[in-house]
Amino acid sequence: MRAAGLLFGVGFGFVLGWSRLTEYDVIHEMLLLHEFDVFLMMGAAVAAIPRPIRYRLISCP
Repeated sequence: MRAAGLLFGVGFGFVLGWSRLTEYDVIHEMLLLHEFDVFLMMGAAVAAIPRPIRYRLISCP
């Protein structure tokens, strides 16, 4: 299970770096509400999490 978490974390970090969400200018434009695609990406990440967590809680004793 730890290996799966590690792989997911590395993949997620790669996607953040590839989409340039780690750059100062992108974060600054997001905070000034000029770039909404960053909020959409964060919202998609938040929306995708509950299903695996619910499955993990139900399947484990």
